[in-house]
Amino acid sequence: MMDKSEYQFSKNTDINIIIDKMYNLYSSITDKIPTSYFLTQYMQIIMDIDYVNSISVFLFSRIDHDIYLFKKLPENYINIIDIDALIDEGIIAETIALAKVIPYNNNMLLIPFLSVDGINGIAVITLDLSVELLENRIVKLLYIGAHNIGNTLGYFYKAEDEKKSREVADQIIASKTLELIEDKNKLHNRITELTTNLSMVIPHEIRTPINQILGSTNILKKYLKVIDNEQITDFYELLDDIESSTQRLKRITENYIYYANLIIISFNIEELQKLQKYYIEGADSIVFEVVMNKAMSYNREQDVEFSLVEASLQIDEIYFIKIIEEIIDNAFKFSGHGTHIAVKSEIQDNYYKIVISDKGKGLSREEIKSINPYLQHNRSVIEQQGSGLGLSIVYKLISIHSGKITINSEPGLFTEVTLSLPLADLDTIINL
Repeated sequence: MMDKSEYQFSKNTDINIIIDKMYNLYSSITDKIPTSYFLTQYMQIIMDIDYVNSISVFLFSRIDHDIYLFKKLPENYINIIDIDALIDEGIIAETIALAKVIPYNNNMLLIPFLSVDGINGIAVITLDLSVELLENRIVKLLYIGAHNIGNTLGYFYKAEDEKKSREVADQIIASKTLELIEDKNKLHNRITELTTNLSMVIPHEIRTPINQILGSTNILKKYLKVIDNEQITDFYELLDDIESSTQRLKRITENYIYYANLIIISFNIEELQKLQKYYIEGADSIVFEVVMNKAMSYNREQDVEFSLVEASLQIDEIYFIKIIEEIIDNAFKFSGHGTHIAVKSEIQDNYYKIVISDKGKGLSREEIKSINPYLQHNRSVIEQQGSGLGLSIVYKLISIHSGKITINSEPGLFTEVTLSLPLADLDTIINL
């Protein structure tokens, strides 16, 4: 911005009026004023200076870097500036290179629109007196005025570039957003299809033959009971083995289906958000009931010791029961009858901490690290059908509910599983 005080002359000269007009013009410029408007205003101010016959403004094209006429004043001025001749004579190049006012043909001035980013155009001014007779203060005023025009043009060009960049960015973002929405819809449809298959079609196809085997086995066992034959005992034991193996197969199959559904849920944001609305109260009562039911199935009610505290948890009761069932089932399955099993809980750092420990077979560090649904641990030493799958389900459920699980174990001595689940903020959940 030009400083008026630098050009304050005697009140009897018209130069002060010119300075005020330029100052007011530059002070009023905003990005809402068209470039053509302030350039025209600038040219009209220059025309008010004594001895100025005409002004022609040439701007540099930002597309092909060519120079073109913006406007000339007065519009009916008959002496047309031949810009091509000025280019051929090297006057334009000299003005750009030196970035200062260049006199030409004794009555013409070429003034660059200099900005911090370079030269944005040139004003060609014709005079009705010799350039040599023009006062230095007027030449300096013309140069400072053109410099302000150059910076203003630079400002407008940057604003225009930023606007175009934003428009391009918005177009790219809009295009990518549409692609993401389409991909999301395709993924959602695919997940829905997989979920339908896993929860309805595939389970039906698998469960049907298993249930038929179990049903046929029960019918045969009932039939053999009424037959009085010593050889029947061997067949009865064979049917017991078939029934036991089928029940085990059924449990493993159900767990695989369960785990597959958990994998799908873990990638579905909408399903994960739904889980935030579920909570349970009286977690200690649920733990006690699940553990005692499992203890009765193993005939080991006397082996369990409890030390539980009450809490409300942010988890669906069905999932919570599944977690406890899998852990306590392993505790009973891989520890001997009469050995001690402890089930304890406490509240710690906004988490409900459940510790289940047994004096059983134990797991090595390598076995703990390799827990996944497709491995069975130490199969050559002890049959642990489906234990890897059960623990993987627990890990996945704990992860989905932002919990923690640690396993501390020594082979042949003990196993201690610690589960930590976030406490429920009932006020927040109720308002969801």
